[in-house]
Amino acid sequence: MNVRIHAGHIARTPAIQERIGWICTLLERAADPRDLLRLSCDITLTKISRGAARGRFRATIYFAGAGEPLTATGVGETPETALDGAHDTIERHFSLVRRGELGTRRITDFARRQNIARRAVERAKELARKKAPSWRVTKRRRFGDEEQ
Repeated sequence: MNVRIHAGHIARTPAIQERIGWICTLLERAADPRDLLRLSCDITLTKISRGAARGRFRATIYFAGAGEPLTATGVGETPETALDGAHDTIERHFSLVRRGELGTRRITDFARRQNIARRAVERAKELARKKAPSWRVTKRRRFGDEEQ
């Protein structure tokens, strides 16, 4: 996977490098691509200097190569928490996609199970018809033929 890191006025400490490596491996597993070289991950770390979130950090992750490109932003007190927030957003997207795939699979399995149950009921009815005595063969009683 191609990883590009842009850290504006923020020192890349070993803790940040380790967290970025951990996030990239998790994204590779979640994406499950056919070709790892097609994946690209751009990570931008900046310090917010204006507004109410002044003094905080913003992390933006742009992840492409596994279907549609995804962009996530996280804000936190430290660069690590900002990275975790952005990573959680992308993980949430992958889990929703997986849940949707499982949901469609369940529906098809349910329809298949329904068809199997329907066929079993039809077979049971056919066997019951074969075992039951035919009404044409039985004697009909007439008035006065009562048993004594």
